Amino acid sequence: MNKEKRNVLPLIEKETPNLNNILDPDDVESFKNLTTELKDTWTKKQIFRTETEMRFSVLNDFKHPTKASKY
Repeated sequence: MNKEKRNVLPLIEKETPNLNNILDPDDVESFKNLTTELKDTWTKKQIFRTETEMRFSVLNDFKHPTKASKY
């Protein structure tokens, strides 16, 4: 199942007046220009693991005996 990624550009255009209340107009334009990159980064973000999860899942020598299998 391939989910369609949410298009946030119309939402940002709609919220521009509110963003202008918080940010400088130049910053709002910079933010608008970054939305595609931010969306891409969000979908590719690394999953956070606690140290315990890391040690018992990825770094577990019984489950992943070689360095190559730990990645």
